[in-house]
Amino acid sequence: MGILVMPAVATRRRLVKVAESAAYGGIIFALAALDGFIYCAGATTRTVWKINPADMSKVAESADYGGTICALAVLDGYIYCGGQTTEKVWKINPADMSKVAESADYGGTILALAVLDGYIYCGGGGQQKVWKLNASNLVTVAISAACDDDIWCLAALNGYVYCSGGITERVWKLNASNLVKVDESANFGGYIRALAVLGGYIYHSGGHYVSATEPVYKIDPAFMNTVGQSVEGGYVRALTVRDGFVYRTDYATSSAWKLNAGDLAKAAASGDCSSTMYGLAALDGFIYYGGSAGKVGKLTS
Repeated sequence: MGILVMPAVATRRRLVKVAESAAYGGIIFALAALDGFIYCAGATTRTVWKINPADMSKVAESADYGGTICALAVLDGYIYCGGQTTEKVWKINPADMSKVAESADYGGTILALAVLDGYIYCGGGGQQKVWKLNASNLVTVAISAACDDDIWCLAALNGYVYCSGGITERVWKLNASNLVKVDESANFGGYIRALAVLGGYIYHSGGHYVSATEPVYKIDPAFMNTVGQSVEGGYVRALTVRDGFVYRTDYATSSAWKLNAGDLAKAAASGDCSSTMYGLAALDGFIYYGGSAGKVGKLTS
């Protein structure tokens, strides 16, 4: 099957910024949503904040992780975080933001987290491997072979874990049970920095350098072949999904784009949000972003 490349089309409407949080105190690298709240984390402050999306106020925060927090995930009512220096996955109770468990030392910066069937998957630098952790106690139960470079993004779907990163320039498909590699995509010719899943497909994007222009690609996981491609935009650091749409960041314009998940046609975009966006999350009809401006922004979707 050939690759469907959508032409540029006029944006039907804008993603409008309607609110933002107080300053986090550093760059925000990760966002997550759980049970009606937004969670953010990043550099300098090095804690996980719990934000009420109604008024974007901070209602609680975790202890200091001890290093920049690069990734967040949610599973079964708990928040999971990982990052630099500490290099462990923490399990946080959102009721009081207390740490209730932590993993062994990964041996490098944890850059990505994913969840599937009661397990947490983490990947990053140094080790350049995917670890499978029991979500209850964060004990390591499996480790993949080393990838070709740092693992910058993870996703999970239907019994498989997908990972990618730097010079690998491919998406790897791992058996979620034992983390054995079973397939890989073609080489996309650039760093892959973000993965997302929706409707049985894998979406990815990235960029080799900040000046790169990149589309979002759609992969059929059964054959790991590309079945769709959006128009190009700026370098991408994050993807999220909601109600049949894929949302991407755009480095060149400090904006977020909304793409139709079916054909990847551009449906809407925000204006310049004056922030290089590193994290995206969706909750209750809104899209949330965090980045270099150090605040969580709220956009209509």
